[in-house]
Amino acid sequence: MSRLGHHYIAELWGCPAEVLDDGTRLREFFHDAAKTAQVTVLNSQFHNFEPQGVTGILLLSESHLSFHTWPEHGYCALDFFTCSSPINARNAVFELASRMAATKIDLKVLGRGDLRPMKGPDIQRVTLYPPFQWTPAEEAHLDELPGNLYIHEK
Repeated sequence: MSRLGHHYIAELWGCPAEVLDDGTRLREFFHDAAKTAQVTVLNSQFHNFEPQGVTGILLLSESHLSFHTWPEHGYCALDFFTCSSPINARNAVFELASRMAATKIDLKVLGRGDLRPMKGPDIQRVTLYPPFQWTPAEEAHLDELPGNLYIHEK
């Protein structure tokens, strides 16, 4: 592995307001996503705002998974930094986007702690639409992440 970790910064758009304002449901979604990512949750904190919105963080052995919602805009800002499997982390981000019924993800992937020169760009920016997925070729190039990410066009 050429990096110590991967940082996923996702902007989820088009999510229903009732999902983005439901702290109980979001807690379940994020804990399930942690299982998908195969990371260890050390602690978690969630807060519902008045009149709307939720923020939350999962403190992980492998770093963190956090979010903040704006139900009135159908928007969720998501931040996932982990030293675990990049495929599992991406799958967790896609699981969250699907469960939150996002219609679009603007995703930035940043390699953290480079141990050798990178083969691709420092930051990869992509826009994805449902179904959120990667090509098998992506999975074959884990040491080159982020780079050459698959963009699913509508």
